[in-house]
Amino acid sequence: MREYIGRFKGLKWKEVHLKYVDGVLYVSIVFEVTYKPYTPRGAVAIDSNLKQIATYDGSGVKRFRARFVDALGRRARAEEIQRKHSRRWRYNEKILNKALHRKARNIVIDWCRKFAKELILKARGNGYVVVLEDLEYLRKNIAKNGNSITWKLSMFAYRKLQEVIVSKAIEYNVPVAFIDPRNTSSTCPRCGVKLSYIHRLFACLGICVILGM
Repeated sequence: MREYIGRFKGLKWKEVHLKYVDGVLYVSIVFEVTYKPYTPRGAVAIDSNLKQIATYDGSGVKRFRARFVDALGRRARAEEIQRKHSRRWRYNEKILNKALHRKARNIVIDWCRKFAKELILKARGNGYVVVLEDLEYLRKNIAKNGNSITWKLSMFAYRKLQEVIVSKAIEYNVPVAFIDPRNTSSTCPRCGVKLSYIHRLFACLGICVILGM
């Protein structure tokens, strides 16, 4: 911890945020840093859902178990209890179940921090740019799902993951790119042919195969 804090010594403060909650004072400091991303020689792309995170760097796919479902279960339980006491839950600390909401949030934040650091350090070691989905389009797709609990936590989890990845990327000068994810799972990004799926693995049967691309 001391080594991590020491990395911020000498940096210029930009903002200081204070928050007082339940007798505890929280201090958040925003520092100004110089971001000098290198010129990448490759890319690592990330595909995420509530159960797992998949990364692809051009040579292979790696999957990581996400803890978003664990958080979703706690949050769903808290909101289920609140619905049973819809008229008075706002005024009762026991019914409010702040602990379950707090645990759900902490699970997401802690896991995102660990995963983001591992990802960014590997990307820097290989000289890769990290490619992320533009969440604006993801938000529109998730909104079609009628489950409001899933939608809320999904967006919180995805946004928090991206925020931490970008923060770590700036810290380690790793370049980051955002792409429009529309049609990326249905058409080949090289030749535009509709992809064929074998279980959960997709394959291009178009000109890419003929040319050996």
